[in-house]
Amino acid sequence: MGYGGTQENQEGEGSRPGPGPSLSTPDSTSTSSTASAQEHRDPRKRRVLILGGGLAGLATAYGLSRTQELRDAFEVTVLQAGWRLGGKCASGRNEHMGYRIEEHGLHVWFGCYDNAFALLRDCYGVADWIEGAPFSTIDEAFLPDDEVVLWDLFDGKWTACPARYRRNDESPGIDIYEHDFWTLVRNMARHLEEAWSDISHVHADVGDMHAGWIARLGQWMDLKAEEAKKSGLGLLFHRLSDFAHTRTGQTSSFCKFLEAIREVLDEHLYRPYAGDPKVRHFCARAETMITMFIGLISDEVLSKGFSQLDDEDFRQWLRRHGASESTLTSPWVRAWYDGAFAYLGGDKAKPNVAAGASLKAILRQQLAYRGAFAWKMAAGMGETVIAPIYLALKRRGVEFRFYSQVTDLVAAKVEPGLGDVVGKVEPGLGDVVGKVILNVQARTEGQFDPLIQVGGLWCWPSEPDFSQLVDGETLRQSADIQAMDFGSGEPMGVPVELNYGEDFDDVVLAISVGALDTICAGLWPPATAEASKGATFASNTRDAVVDRAMELMIAKSETTMTQSFQVWTRRKTADLGWAYGPSLTSTYVEPVDTYCDMSHLIAREVWTSGASPGGVGYFCGVMPDPQPNQQSASERVKSTMTEFLESNMGQYWPAVSAEGVSFNQELFDPDGSDNGNGNKSASVSAQYWRANWAPTERYVLTPAGSTRFRLGPSGSGFSNLYLAGDWTANGLNLGCVEAAVMSGLEAARVLSGSHAYIPAESDRWLSLG
Repeated sequence: MGYGGTQENQEGEGSRPGPGPSLSTPDSTSTSSTASAQEHRDPRKRRVLILGGGLAGLATAYGLSRTQELRDAFEVTVLQAGWRLGGKCASGRNEHMGYRIEEHGLHVWFGCYDNAFALLRDCYGVADWIEGAPFSTIDEAFLPDDEVVLWDLFDGKWTACPARYRRNDESPGIDIYEHDFWTLVRNMARHLEEAWSDISHVHADVGDMHAGWIARLGQWMDLKAEEAKKSGLGLLFHRLSDFAHTRTGQTSSFCKFLEAIREVLDEHLYRPYAGDPKVRHFCARAETMITMFIGLISDEVLSKGFSQLDDEDFRQWLRRHGASESTLTSPWVRAWYDGAFAYLGGDKAKPNVAAGASLKAILRQQLAYRGAFAWKMAAGMGETVIAPIYLALKRRGVEFRFYSQVTDLVAAKVEPGLGDVVGKVEPGLGDVVGKVILNVQARTEGQFDPLIQVGGLWCWPSEPDFSQLVDGETLRQSADIQAMDFGSGEPMGVPVELNYGEDFDDVVLAISVGALDTICAGLWPPATAEASKGATFASNTRDAVVDRAMELMIAKSETTMTQSFQVWTRRKTADLGWAYGPSLTSTYVEPVDTYCDMSHLIAREVWTSGASPGGVGYFCGVMPDPQPNQQSASERVKSTMTEFLESNMGQYWPAVSAEGVSFNQELFDPDGSDNGNGNKSASVSAQYWRANWAPTERYVLTPAGSTRFRLGPSGSGFSNLYLAGDWTANGLNLGCVEAAVMSGLEAARVLSGSHAYIPAESDRWLSLG
């Protein structure tokens, strides 16, 4: 199918798309129990409230509704603050700015997201698509991306270092299987052989000049000196793959072989040619990969699991296993920290991420991807991912209640011998969650349709549709839209209580951990002296009052603010000098170190004919604490964006520098007032920037020593409270789409009592095959 808009949009009429689908959505604020609701509910079904409509909550709802048997057993309701789903993956369409896509940040899926792709494939087959939609299958909705560009600052000069990944014939989310150790070794050898072939012609003399490496590796490689000289170092990586085929099970010998290869590369390649950025980058890539396998073998990860390494920072772990300082400070290692926003408090001077979680994730990302290394969405995250999941879940009977901000959970005690009769309900007393207290932010006028149609796709608007809300015009003038969207600030609306035994049986807490210290305050008595000192409470240990493990997990969780901005340009980015097409790039100037040309998305936006941008770029990075409020944080992002565009775009858009004009003049402003006249204020203000300041918006970190406090879905200590989110113990333990989906599937599995298989969940993910 083509990538153009509908006929009307192609002609540039600029009219608002029609209303969203008829979804038979009940009143989104019908959150209080009523006699009528009780009379009509199916008493055979277990009522599950899912708090939060991010990917963890949606994956839980999916896991509880994907079969008819499950739908007959569970009545599932998702409570969501504001008007759109997706959590940190939500995006919106700005009606006043060409229905442009506005994201929470830069979102790219990786080919190792087995669980997320599998879930989405299923939902694509169930969701209702608009006739003539630009895509309706997942294979059309995701575009392969094979190259990453890392930036290296050496001797005061920035250099771009591309890394290419060969595609394989697999499809993400189909025929999922576990990888074994030796398969990953062969994949590593293939990557290094191909990477060397890209630069070997520059240093073809390496094999002849330094044939001494032959003797050092001869005991592992049956080859003749003349053969080695002729083939050079490329033969080394080819034989590394051969070793993996023929020495299966001999990990001790293999570890020594890897150590010898690392020494050879350092002595005969890095040291004599460190001034060449391509060689320097290749050596860092090779040494990082080789050191990971050395450490994996030395620390007996195959038998003891990845989590045993989590009390150590990843960079320190690499150092312990022999990585050089040049590699540890290289873009190749730094890229992992930048990509995982792994800086405590958003402070670039405080990099920290757990070694075990990092090792497992990097092996999956680099060596176990399917199809392509990375996959870009063909439209916004909201319409490519969240809307199809929402439509599929609606069809399967899941209920959604929007404008329902959860503010408090309150414990209750079930009286012995009285079944589900709840006794005393007060903070910090009891075995169950007795009350879920909501702030109903707005009430809807009848049936609520959250989606709008843009270019043949169901999308989420960037602002509420006030015409669907009671007293909508009044709200339009007074509502704090950011607070309504993020769930931050003072609650606005009407408080409503949902009660155990009347409105729900079970609760799935799928709200991001940054907000849980206040939401969950009513579950525990005041912190004891022991708890305040950071004592460890086992998740399976209960005292006479309550299990404190969940309280401790929340206290030990670390999150950070992130910032992002999107910049639309008058010309195509290639005309501005960007030479790397759709490649994702990172490790550039702080704090906005990551960038991606997303110009393919302009075809999905609806700009007026004759006033359309030529390109669009997405930028993101961490944001240092503290910021007193959302407004202050947003102003800081705008200031950072302005400074970055004025001072640091020369590496990305060198043609602009060569032309001697201001980068600001390249920004697209749809009102046309600055198309070439250099009106800085107008052009910058026409872009989109976002500070993820609110507790629910903060990115979840995994610093060394933190995973021991994470709990699984049933570890809350309350018999009817289950946990879901990338902040839980989920088999990946990092802030990403895949971890959120895995956690939601785990929560659904525990609730349903199923034995559903979740790929890569085990701590002992790899075997010797």
